Amino acid sequence: MNDSKVIERIYGSILTISGNDEYSFNVLNVRWGFKSGDLYQKNMLLMMKNIRMLAKNTPILYGNGCYWMFDGKIYTPIREELIIEAFYMLVEHLEIIVAIRNKVFSDAYTKNIRFYNPMVQSRNLIAFENGVLDISPILRGNKPIFHEDFSPRFHVTYYHPYKYDESAKCTKWHNFLHEVLPDKNSRVILQMFLGLGLIDSSEVYLPYEGRDAARVELCLLLIGPGGNGKSVVYRTARGIYGSERISELNYEALTSGGDEGMRNRLMLRDKIFNWNSDEDCRAFGKKNSATFKKIVSGEPILERKIGGNVTSNDNLPYLVFHLNELPYPDDQSLGFIRRLQFISFDVTIPKERRNPHLAQDLITNYPGIFNWVVRGACELIRRKFVFPSSEGHKRQILLTQLKSNPTLAWVSAYDVRHESNARNENGAWLKTKDIIASIEAFCQDNYAEIPSKQKVGATLKSLGFIKQRKAEGSEYLVFGCNAERISRPFIIQNENLGEAYNEEKGTFIKNDD
Repeated sequence: MNDSKVIERIYGSILTISGNDEYSFNVLNVRWGFKSGDLYQKNMLLMMKNIRMLAKNTPILYGNGCYWMFDGKIYTPIREELIIEAFYMLVEHLEIIVAIRNKVFSDAYTKNIRFYNPMVQSRNLIAFENGVLDISPILRGNKPIFHEDFSPRFHVTYYHPYKYDESAKCTKWHNFLHEVLPDKNSRVILQMFLGLGLIDSSEVYLPYEGRDAARVELCLLLIGPGGNGKSVVYRTARGIYGSERISELNYEALTSGGDEGMRNRLMLRDKIFNWNSDEDCRAFGKKNSATFKKIVSGEPILERKIGGNVTSNDNLPYLVFHLNELPYPDDQSLGFIRRLQFISFDVTIPKERRNPHLAQDLITNYPGIFNWVVRGACELIRRKFVFPSSEGHKRQILLTQLKSNPTLAWVSAYDVRHESNARNENGAWLKTKDIIASIEAFCQDNYAEIPSKQKVGATLKSLGFIKQRKAEGSEYLVFGCNAERISRPFIIQNENLGEAYNEEKGTFIKNDD
């Protein structure tokens, strides 16, 4: 819609509104007298009351630093100067001489629109070519509600360029996923993570001890060389959610400090995902890991427009990165590693079988793929925002830990715990020399650098393991493991770490998902 049409549309709306009985503009098209006079002051007061009431009823919303007008399907951004021009046309028509081109009154009008007409966007509302879907009922275990009409009451600013069809299937998408991700748990993790984009961040956080505690504190890493389908997943996600809702900052730009970092992070505003399809594995996790952890945890971050003031953003997108190889972050803490959710794309499609147009071909599957995403969101809620484990994720976590902290990798590999998991579970005291010997063998078997005894002790202490000294040597109290278990070799690449997806009663995941 061009500027003149926007002005005429706003003018037509407020002209009709101003003619209602509750307005008294008609008594203001007279001489007001001197500014210091009683009549002027009385008319000024009445004019401001009418402007405030007019602003409240003007069909324009304000949010995220922008004015929005409903175009018959969704809300589109409009410039403030067009609203002011329409207001001036109204006062000219009403012949209120003192208000013509008077900035005092136009400022009051736009200011009251900002105050009283908030744009309240929700990821739960999704517009399609044929209507608007309210996804919020799934939070209560019910089916989504589809509205076959478009209405200003739905505060949506983007509509998906395909139709919603509750019965649509996505056979081609299923065939593709089953080939590149034969592990069902990996497919379910992808399905659930994409489902996150349908759920308001307020629903993914819950009050806990007087503050917000994140239910989902995960960054999704798609690991694997080229020719394995990662780019098809990326392009399909952009098609399903809309490219306008997905930013593409790499790790370095996302976490950099100073003004540059704040300007970069401004791009995250109102985005569902930050999805970088070409992350450098040598740069990921290097420097500024504290900023990365804040974003993943949904904690407010600072941003700034060029020449603008610093603002805070707490409605952050979920992070997805593609890496050809496993990253080796500088941050070796559990706090960093536990925020990584891996999906391994280990199947390389032969060149003769690759379809360079597959992402384009999948457009016809979008309605069915969207239903697949909805099932992922429903499963996520049913599982209380807990993701399943997968063989690829376990292996990549161990390899990442092995490179950064071999002792931590050993603890994870042998499921060694510092506390009991169940009532009356008995622990075992393992000799420090046996633990050191096991860690050395573990590192040798997996081609890792053997840590010093001091580093082993420091890691075990940081993990909470209790140590006691005896005449014959020191010991550690452990749970879930014993001396016989840690004497057995554990070769990460050879271990069977897979587990079948737990088809619990009530699951939303279908057999062909």
